[in-house]
Amino acid sequence: MKNIIVIYPHDPTTSFLLEPFQYLQKVTKSVTFYEVHPNDQSHYKCKLLIRKFEIIIFMGHGSHQKLSGSRDDSYSFDSLISANEMGELNDKSWILFSCNSNELLRKCSSVIHYSIGFGDLPTDFNDIRGIREFEAGAYLNVTENTISDFQKSINWIISLSILYLVENRVNVKELFHFIKILITKRMIDILNDPFNTTQKEHAKLLFDMKRDSILINNSGIL
Repeated sequence: MKNIIVIYPHDPTTSFLLEPFQYLQKVTKSVTFYEVHPNDQSHYKCKLLIRKFEIIIFMGHGSHQKLSGSRDDSYSFDSLISANEMGELNDKSWILFSCNSNELLRKCSSVIHYSIGFGDLPTDFNDIRGIREFEAGAYLNVTENTISDFQKSINWIISLSILYLVENRVNVKELFHFIKILITKRMIDILNDPFNTTQKEHAKLLFDMKRDSILINNSGIL
């Protein structure tokens, strides 16, 4: 089995991701888990650890320029690893459960191995409010409950996909197709749930997640 590390930077706005992170720690021992704490030493240790692993799974905030570091009320580490730094690490596979990681991977596609990224993943309702200030009608009918349900769906997808990767010893290309199957199944279950009052909005967020997901390597998007 290839060396795998799962990274979660501590952040109050992504605390929901602790659920799959801690669950996976309990059920699998063949993967290294590293929670990045809000201090410089923890970030520098993480940067060194990344160099030792073949597959890096990241769960947290990101952008088209970087994977974000940890923060709390008194500390913030803006960039755990930038696109330029990723471009210096040859032949690694990145599985990035973070916003706009599809664009980040495109920036360093010439050196990466098979990698998975996503588009916008709105998991904080404050972000929805902010977007609506500049774009009337954005995320129409999406509520705080919708975002909470979407967080649960992401946790479910992360947990099952990483277990599938580890237990079935599949490659990243096979994992990508499995993730798309999981997202589709979740959408169907939500739309068939008569007790879900925002089922269409929730399903649309998952549809967007699937639509914007990419599998990419040094030959381009696959």
